[in-house]
Amino acid sequence: MFIYMCYKYWHNSVHPSFYHSGKFLKLDKITEMRFKPSFLLCNGFLQTCYISIASKFAKKLEFDKEVFKYSDGGQTYLDWKFPENKTKGICMILPGLTGNCNDIYVISAAKEALKNGYIAVVCNHRGVPGLKISSPKLYCAASSWDLREIVDYIHSKYPDEKLYCIGFSLGANIIGKYLGEEKSESKITSAVCINSPLQMFKIDLDSVYFGFFTRILCNNVKRKIREHIYLEDELKKTHGVSMTEVLEKSKTLKEIDHNLTAKLFGYGSADNYYLKAASSNFIESIETPTLFICALDDPVSLKECIPYSSFPSEHKRDDGNEHIALLTTNGGGHCAHFTSVFSGSQWFNKPAFHFLEHTNKQD
Repeated sequence: MFIYMCYKYWHNSVHPSFYHSGKFLKLDKITEMRFKPSFLLCNGFLQTCYISIASKFAKKLEFDKEVFKYSDGGQTYLDWKFPENKTKGICMILPGLTGNCNDIYVISAAKEALKNGYIAVVCNHRGVPGLKISSPKLYCAASSWDLREIVDYIHSKYPDEKLYCIGFSLGANIIGKYLGEEKSESKITSAVCINSPLQMFKIDLDSVYFGFFTRILCNNVKRKIREHIYLEDELKKTHGVSMTEVLEKSKTLKEIDHNLTAKLFGYGSADNYYLKAASSNFIESIETPTLFICALDDPVSLKECIPYSSFPSEHKRDDGNEHIALLTTNGGGHCAHFTSVFSGSQWFNKPAFHFLEHTNKQD
């Protein structure tokens, strides 16, 4: 076991690979930001599992909560935190599937944003803890329409502030889809998408670690469904979906997506949902500087879902979309990249904010 841990630590402690066009040549030193995992978290499984532990013990930030109302009557929280000094802009943070401002990766990104002089705002998904869902509309990996309303609102509230986005997992997929749809009309200055399931239709979580993570994610989503079981009658009436039956029949995340998500959003099946909602369909249309950070040992957004052909490379600068770049590390897991068990520090902040700073000066 010790020999295995030594090997994984050595294998994962290499410099990241950076795929980009000449537009980002000045960012080449980003490859010098070597990810060195905690020795005790030497592989993607351990890195990812540690998120729940680190989240429990992380020092929480006190956010100013604002109830944001969607045009369809739905609502969510925008969690604001302002830096002490003059701001460089607003950093919008989008959590993963069931994430919120209490998750370690969100706290970590918000702290880094404040340290670098940005206003941090966590843009939660519908159904965030402490707030009822006030319309029969939920959210999914394709919910760029929700992000669009939030971006427009924040831009109108702070017209003189530049807007930046950092998204994790499902939140990263939504950002990629939104930017591709907006093209040159995007109000975002630059964005970072961390562990995005870019080609989510290529992900088979049932075959990874004996389905461990699909069951974990399934249970997390089920917990959220139970919190909002009061929508049962309304969803039956509007979509013919029984939340009780979904809870009883679904044992994996894909089954929940098939029995609930696909029906609520008109996709018909989980497979069609994954195919249509994948941000890989949209990223080649992005005209906003965007960095995608992926870990090759990610047990959720698997390395097989990275569309390398969409990104320029060192030998093919003219191929792919010049406005997007890809940074890959051998290790890091899913929304983890922990460099220390004790401090809970996460490496992804270094390249993420280096990228935002570069595009801020370049703009």
